[in-house]
Amino acid sequence: MVVAGTVLEQLSFFAIERRLGPLAQPYAEGRADQLSKLQRSSSLVGTAAAGTVGRRSQVGAAVGGALMLAGSAALRLCIRRARFQATEDPAYLVHGQS
Repeated sequence: MVVAGTVLEQLSFFAIERRLGPLAQPYAEGRADQLSKLQRSSSLVGTAAAGTVGRRSQVGAAVGGALMLAGSAALRLCIRRARFQATEDPAYLVHGQS
């Protein structure tokens, strides 16, 4: 179930970026890009830890869960930060209205 949730989260974020096309540029620059990379790495490492070590150890499961939680929080912050970055550049505002 852990793996399915992480895969679903990664695929949904990829679908958002793909659907937005050029308007998804704020996700790939600045602080939002750093948060996106942090989200991917911590979610994948957390899933691997929970799936392997977490089966044998309660501490391993807790560490894996904490990493997955950090990844989900980083994704939410990434989306929020990208929204602010997009409003700072008028090209996204004008293009989005036409």
